[in-house]
Amino acid sequence: MILVVGATGELGSRVCKNLIAKDQSVRAMVRRNSNQEVVETLKTLGAEVVVADLKDPTSLKLAA
Repeated sequence: MILVVGATGELGSRVCKNLIAKDQSVRAMVRRNSNQEVVETLKTLGAEVVVADLKDPTSLKLAA
């Protein structure tokens, strides 16, 4: 499982898509207020989406 932080951003979403295309398991870390359209796209592609914040250690433990 590969954790991609910032998965709804321009680079992060590309990284997720490329990894999934190569049959890698992806956990996409997103913020609570992330673009829901992009989040749904990531889910549709097969990413496991987890809501976390780099400033919240507890959420990071859950994400990792």
